Formats: sequence, structure tokens, C-alpha cells
Amino acid sequence: MTIEAHLSDVIYNAAEQSFEGVVTINTGRGPLRYAASYSAPITTDFEAAADGLIARAHRMHELNRGMRASHIRRIEVPTLRKPSRPAAPTRWLDSLLSSARAA
Repeated sequence: MTIEAHLSDVIYNAAEQSFEGVVTINTGRGPLRYAASYSAPITTDFEAAADGLIARAHRMHELNRGMRASHIRRIEVPTLRKPSRPAAPTRWLDSLLSSARAA
């Protein structure tokens, strides 16, 4: 079974001498994002580094390990209606500005 994966935000971490990126794996439950790293020198071909990152994410996915994120279902929040009169700090600021204009 082939699992579709997408790679994004790839950087090279010189201190760790590894490529790091976010791998998104599409599952039946929705997309899961894994923070993956692949130890390799900076001279490594990008395709090889990308394959290493995706392979690492697949292993974490299969073993149910690693840091991952998923989308949370959105909840519709009712909109608040605008108050008929401004709040007290706004009225105070309006009166301050109008007295400064009058002076």
C-alpha cells in the first residue's frame, strides 16, 4: 500500500549536521504532520535528503511514534453583536480627544 507524503519547510541544521523538515502523510483520519530529521552532510543531494526525511516520517507513522500534528475540527462560534454604545474606555478617549481639539 502506497501512502502519499508531502515535504515542506526543509532546512539544514549545521549544528546537528542534519536535514530537518515537515512531512505530511495523508491517512484515512486526515493529514498527519511529522517533524523529521535526516543526518547527512550538507553536500547531500536534495532528492536523497528528501527520501530520507520521508522514510523517517513513514517509520514514525508505522510505529506510532514521534512528534506529529493533525487538524482539529473547526467549531462554528456564534458572532457577537456590536454593542449599541461604545464601551467606557472608548467614550473616555473620545471626550479627551474632543476637549483637546476644542483647546
